[in-house]
Amino acid sequence: MVLALELLLGADILRTAVAPSWHEIGQLGAIAFIRTALNFFIQRERPVVTGANATARKPRSR
Repeated sequence: MVLALELLLGADILRTAVAPSWHEIGQLGAIAFIRTALNFFIQRERPVVTGANATARKPRSR
């Protein structure tokens, strides 16, 4: 899912590079911000969903 968001962002950058206007540049900035925020939160939630935090760490014995 994260890779798909990255590829879509790259496609939007290429589309804007072909026909740049201030309106399209503003849209690209908004899309880039939203997708970056989504990627951040998806990466934060991935360990919770996969159960990485479910295992308790044992304290080291001395």
